[in-house]
Amino acid sequence: MASPIRGMLGAGVLLACSALPTREAVSEDPPGPARDVMCEMILVDGTRLLGRVTLEEIQLRTVYGLLRVPGTDVEELLVGVHVSPEDAARALEFVRQMASDDFRTREEAAAALERLGRGAIGALEGALGSADPEVVARAQQILGRLRESLGEVRREEEVYTRNGRFRGEAALGPIRIRMDVGELTIPPSKIEKIMFDRSGGRFVEGFEDGLTRWTETHNTRTQWHVCADAADGRQSLRCGIPNEANYDDGVQARLEGPRVMVGTHRRSVIRFQYKLFIEQGADHCWVKLIAEGGAEILSQELSPAAAWTQMELPIPAGTREVRPVFEFRTDGSVQAAGPYIDQIEILDKAAGQ
Repeated sequence: MASPIRGMLGAGVLLACSALPTREAVSEDPPGPARDVMCEMILVDGTRLLGRVTLEEIQLRTVYGLLRVPGTDVEELLVGVHVSPEDAARALEFVRQMASDDFRTREEAAAALERLGRGAIGALEGALGSADPEVVARAQQILGRLRESLGEVRREEEVYTRNGRFRGEAALGPIRIRMDVGELTIPPSKIEKIMFDRSGGRFVEGFEDGLTRWTETHNTRTQWHVCADAADGRQSLRCGIPNEANYDDGVQARLEGPRVMVGTHRRSVIRFQYKLFIEQGADHCWVKLIAEGGAEILSQELSPAAAWTQMELPIPAGTREVRPVFEFRTDGSVQAAGPYIDQIEILDKAAGQ
């Protein structure tokens, strides 16, 4: 199991102004080209920062060996528990003080460990092996309260790219984020995750590459699939029985898209083209938007349309990220060709997109 005291472990993440000590397992080959990327950095205390980070390369130590992830591929970085050498030393000293003969010293040490939060977990887990029953009991109590308040504590980094998710240890240095109001350098112990905006502020999907970025679920033969009837380009998306004219009875089909950052937008909208052939009043198709945390912030039912029709809907102000969703449900009688979707865009109209 990876150690929770991370300041001296792992491979390396190369970021702007991050000075990292040499690691035996870290490749000395030069990193790939750096790219200045808009991102949202979420800190462990819930603070959110919008700005730019220069990400070069992530070198991730996994159970299979060293993995080098180009910075240009990273879409999201979930940061594991990192403890500074100073906090690690303080935590160990407080654990030692919990064995003191003085009751007040023991109480103050226990309170200090709880205040350290994530930074105390490694020392507290080590204290579970103490020969002093009171130290063990106090450590168990503090760990229980920390786990209840912090939830699951991530021990390793998780790196999300378009090609998959990778997990392992990375030795992160302080990360500099440049915002409109100034610059901050944030130690990794304070960071929960970083989400990178690779879209340049605009998401476009024409399904020319199929459903590579989408998750599809269905309960009958009817499913979301690409077809040649397109509003633009070669392909669009249809929900029906592949290679057949109509859809089934009792359909429940859902298509969920990738996460799209909109926190930098001033006037976000979702825009798309559609056609809809259904039994009106009995069968239904919706476009929805799911925000971070799973809350549904938009739901609009589509009206039947025999020709390609554009729909544009505003995204609620203050939204930071969304996932587009299309749902199709039918009753148990009349069938038709179903919905067709093409040219989905999520963009900032205030930026003239």
